[in-house]
Parts: sequence; structure tokens; C-alpha cells
Amino acid sequence: MAAKKSKRKHTTHSTSLTRTRAARAVDALTPDFVHWFDEGEPDAALMALTYLDVIKEFAGRYCEMTGASGITAFEADAVDAVMDELMPQGLNELIADMTLDSILTYIEFLGDTDRWTGDADEFDAVLDLFEVDQPDDTALPTVHLTVVDDAEAAAVFTALPVVGQARALLEWIGPGKEVTSTGVLRRKDIHAAAACVGVAVRGMAAAPKQDDTLPGMEASDVPQVKSMADVPALRRIWAALDAAGLISITATRVTVTLVGATFLSGAMDPLEDFVTGFLAESVLGDAEDDAWVAEVAVLVITALAQGTSPEPLAVDNVQGTPEHMPEEIRPMVESMMVDVQRRLAELAALGLVEITEHYRVPPVLARCVADAFDLDTTGAAPRPTAARAPGGVTASCFQLKIGLNGATPPIWRRVLVPADMRLDELHRVIQAVFGWEDEHLHEFRAGDTRFAPRRPSAFVDDAVDEAAVALWQVFGAAKDRIAYTYDFGDSWEHTLTMERAMDDDGGRLPRCTAGRGAGPEEDCGGVWGWAELVRTEGLDATAFDVADADAALARAWSG
Repeated sequence: MAAKKSKRKHTTHSTSLTRTRAARAVDALTPDFVHWFDEGEPDAALMALTYLDVIKEFAGRYCEMTGASGITAFEADAVDAVMDELMPQGLNELIADMTLDSILTYIEFLGDTDRWTGDADEFDAVLDLFEVDQPDDTALPTVHLTVVDDAEAAAVFTALPVVGQARALLEWIGPGKEVTSTGVLRRKDIHAAAACVGVAVRGMAAAPKQDDTLPGMEASDVPQVKSMADVPALRRIWAALDAAGLISITATRVTVTLVGATFLSGAMDPLEDFVTGFLAESVLGDAEDDAWVAEVAVLVITALAQGTSPEPLAVDNVQGTPEHMPEEIRPMVESMMVDVQRRLAELAALGLVEITEHYRVPPVLARCVADAFDLDTTGAAPRPTAARAPGGVTASCFQLKIGLNGATPPIWRRVLVPADMRLDELHRVIQAVFGWEDEHLHEFRAGDTRFAPRRPSAFVDDAVDEAAVALWQVFGAAKDRIAYTYDFGDSWEHTLTMERAMDDDGGRLPRCTAGRGAGPEEDCGGVWGWAELVRTEGLDATAFDVADADAALARAWSG
């Protein structure tokens, strides 16, 4: 401990009665502590009880050391000395953090519920111990990035078992499958979908054919489930496919999106996005509703982040408990560490972690770890700037022509944009060069796939997240087209044509290089309303200055 050491002498004679009384006093506070811990949420009860095991040990040792008869007031020096006993030098850092958090939580409980009976200054002094010794609760390890060759990265990603399962599920979905109103597969399809991810189950209403079971398993042995939600392996991959925009789920069907098709073709961006989403879903999927899972998730994330560093976490650090671990704490710590080992083993079976004497994360997956858990990074792993659409163009820059459908005289703009620009960024480009004010909803469309902001309105509630899709994923070759609609009331329909792919010429990107026609006014009634406004107001519909349009784009981009 970094705080001052207590000068108190430790009592050496047996004081089991003192500890028993302290434990009973903690037991008397248990109902109120559990209720306070998470405002009475039942999912927090297990974590609260595990904290209380540590608190009993802390309170018993404190009363032994000081001769105190109560557990609602503590002196800072004695608290510091007890924590030194509970956390001797060399104690596993993860265990030490859990112990500190348990004691701090109890002190905060006493203060928040007005149960603290000591001096106010002493209360502040006790809290100061944790301010000095504990890092910020939100601090998490840094992820170490390394530069990995594209070919090597692609080989690693495509060989991951979890990617193989996702590929099998997408191919099974094919042109589409029925879903329920909650967006999950119907019971009759659960056995086939689960088989794609290596799980043998069947919906309660469905009787699978013999061929649907896994090798060595009879049909009668296949477990029955009520819902796809009861199959964790399938549920997690399904959620990751959805989060990465590889599938589109409507009120009645699930289909493979255009981005999903590029995933099947081996495109790197959707592969990375899927693995990122899968990590987040696997580790954090249930953490919001379960305090125990949340605590385990923090330990798993720590192991993954350290697994990207030159000094990864040793397997021994999460196996068993130190000999000097107090017996009262041991069951809680052992149970939590077993959960951590199980979760890491599940990720290892899917190729996301390598387990030897340490937990290591393949370097190519380091960025996925950082993105999944919003962790800081160190090192260099630059993303390629060239488009990587399989079978299509490979270039760092696209020339697009954006035309406003139905406008007379014609209204269009030509822009140069990075090939890896995302659709949400392209939206900003269109708004700037046409003079739109971004006051209405919008969407992109490529074939039957719709792309819109992550939290769209009811108009586009089945759309793929536009921020997850790069231009090279929707423009595979010259002359490819996509649509863009702005303002569903006036319905300004734009057609975007990829005229050519090229290498970056070193100029500013994005930039406007040509165009024709004045940008219409907002809320004038669409192209017909604009034509009427031009006629009645005597406006110049041909007015256009490329320098002005490019300057507007530069201002929008720099802002």
C-alpha cells in the first residue's frame, strides 16, 4: 500500500469471538446492503453477496486489530494496516483490485445510508486511502498494435473458426429466412442454424431429420430449446452479424446484405467488423443486466488487452488462489476465476485467443480488441488506404458523379473522395456540395440494401448502419450506382455513379471538381416545387460556381 503504515501492534492471541461478532454485524446489514448495491435490482444480489464475504473478513480483522466493537466507523491508519494484511506483496493484481473495491464499496454504503458513526474527517481520510492507492475505476489496459501485412491478416481472419461459423450461417440464410416479430429465427429453423455454428439443438415444435444432428448423436438425444436466445453460440454470432451490417432483419425476414456478400468474398473490413462485434457480444453481451458477469467481463478484457502486449497475462494468474488468500475470500475469488478461465477458453476455441503458459491475442486481432472495448492503443497499425473490394477495383480514390433525379435543368456534382470513406461521411459531402442544410432524414440504397444512421427513424428501421460501410464495399467497378434520398417529404432522390477509380493525386480529399445547376432550396416541395419556385420567383436555376461548392465542402470537412 502506498499510504502511511499504521503504528498499531497486531493482536496475537486468538480472537475468533471478535470475528464472529463482526461477521454477525455484517449479516445484519446484508439486506440493506444488497438493496443499496444496485437500487434493489435482483441481478446485483450475487455480486453484493460476494463483496460481503470480503467485507466480513475485513471487518473481523479490523476489530481484532483495534478492539473495536462496531463496524460502522473506522480509523484510516488501521484500515490501511488491515488492507496490507489482506493484500500482501505479490498478490494477484486482479484479486487485489476486487478486494479494494469490496472494502471501498462498503465504506461508501455507510456514508450514503447515513450509517457512518465516526468522525466526518475520519470518513474522508479513509476514502483518501483509495484515492491514493487505486487507479481510476474506468482505467483499462492499453492495447498494443503492430503492423501486419494485408495478405497475412486476410489469411488469419479467414482461418478463424468463428469466421467459418459466421460464413456457414450467412450461406444458410442465403436469399432469406423467416424471423419472428422480435427479430429471431422461428423454432422450425433453429436446428439448421445452430448446426452452422456447431451446436446440436432443435426448436420444441420441430423434429429434425437424422441428417441434421451432429456426428455420433441420435435425433432423440438432441436438446430442445424454446428460442434461438437459448443457444448462446448462435445468439452471439447472430448479434455480431447484425451489428456489423452483414444481415438485415425486418419484421418478417432476415437477408444477407451487400456488406455480407463482401464478407463471404473475403473482404477485410467486414471481417474485422464482425470479429469486433463478436468480441463485444461474447464478453459484454450480458454484462449490463448481471453484475457478476460485468465483473468477470472486466477481468476477461484485461486478459485480452494484456494478451496483445510483450508481457501477456500468465495462465497461472487466473488458476487457483494464492496460499495466503484468506479463507473467507477464497470461494468467491475461485468462482470468479473459474468463470474467467471458461470465457477465455471459449474464445480460444474460436481462434481469438492462444493459450499456452500465457494468454496471447494474435497481433492481427489487436485492433478488434481495442475497438470492441473502446480501449486506448499504442504502437502502429495503419489501415490500408486502398480499396480492397474482391474482384473489383483497387485504388485509393474514387471519382463520383452525383445527380439530382428529375431536375430540369440538370443538377449534378462531381467529387473526388477516398475509397475507404464511409457512407456517413459521404452524406456530409453531398450535403455540402448541394447546399443542403442537413435538417431532414436520409438513406442510401444499393440494390435491396438500405443504409442509414445507426439510430434511424421508423422510415428506415431495417437499414444497415451507414457508418460501418466503406465506399469500396458498394462501388466494386466503374459505372456502379447507388441511390441517396434526402428529406422523405420532398423526396430529393440522387443517383451516385462511380465514374472511375484512381490513385490519390496528392490533392485535398474530398473535393468538388465540377458540377451544374443551382442547389435547390430546402422544403420547397421537391424537384417539381423547385421548378415552380424558379419560374415564379425568377431564380437562376443554372447558377453554379465550382470554387464556391469546393469551398463549402472544405469548410464542412474541416468543421
